[in-house]
Amino acid sequence: VGGNDALGNRLEDVLSLTLAAPERDFKTLSVAHVAGHGQYGASPLELDRRTLCLHPEPGITAVDELDLEPRRRESAARAAVAAIARDQTEGLEFLFIRRAEDERDPWSGHMAFPGGRVDADDADGLAAATRETQEELALDLDAEATLVGPLSHVTAVAHGRRLGLVIEPYVFELTGRGELSPNHEVEEALWIPLAFFLDSARRETMTYAIDGASWTLPCYRWEGRVVWGLTLRILDEVIAGLSD
Repeated sequence: VGGNDALGNRLEDVLSLTLAAPERDFKTLSVAHVAGHGQYGASPLELDRRTLCLHPEPGITAVDELDLEPRRRESAARAAVAAIARDQTEGLEFLFIRRAEDERDPWSGHMAFPGGRVDADDADGLAAATRETQEELALDLDAEATLVGPLSHVTAVAHGRRLGLVIEPYVFELTGRGELSPNHEVEEALWIPLAFFLDSARRETMTYAIDGASWTLPCYRWEGRVVWGLTLRILDEVIAGLSD
């Protein structure tokens, strides 16, 4: 891990995962430990794109709402998000946003990572994640963060239907002050400790209704805010790399 030595070492001390995405080499972070929450596996946990979408609880899959459509290969638009970590006294935290209410937004009011669609002017998904984070939060990842690596691509689903959109997540480590100024697309921005998500007792379920049917889906509740769906699926890929 490059960039700030202190935070780079901290990330190496906290995360034990292999980050992978199509057409990119595997990048491994080693030796996991969360301050105040004990030791995790001392050797890298080898993961690939076939095993990264794990089910933390039997029979419960962290999907974006629920995919009711048959799986099929299709040409899809692209979007990208930034999962940004920072080091604090009590351990690592990740940055989340709560999206503003907008009837045109399939994830209106949801908890999410900053990001958005890949535009024609973006060189790639990484450029889109960086640009969108700047636009939404006035946070310059080029100047204030270091790229750790990409995660697996995720097919976007909303209200039980595929959107023809593939999400490319990227993990960053914050190296600057990280002052945030949310724009009109963001209701609020907040940091949540990784240790909260590593506590299995915090993982709950929620009931979601689609077309008159009710489904039970996994979630976390942080001070009245619900982390679930696509955002939880991405977060689970990070958690899946930690082993006790």
